[in-house]
Amino acid sequence: MRHLARTGTVSSFLGFPTYCGGPFEHVGLDTTVALLVAFLIVCAAEVVVAILIWGAHPAARSVGYLLLPLELAFWQGV
Repeated sequence: MRHLARTGTVSSFLGFPTYCGGPFEHVGLDTTVALLVAFLIVCAAEVVVAILIWGAHPAARSVGYLLLPLELAFWQGV
């Protein structure tokens, strides 16, 4: 995210872009940093749900179901 925000280009690993393709690419690089931040937040929320599930918290199932539409948006972007 930091590299993209500074340079405006997607970083590469071993000469290959770290991500490309999918419908989010058509939105443009101006919004990509915001999308990556949103993806990071959704991933952090999933970690919280995993901790809740591990602890057998009664709200774990509900929170997991609430995150599904957000996850679906990013699954479609792959």
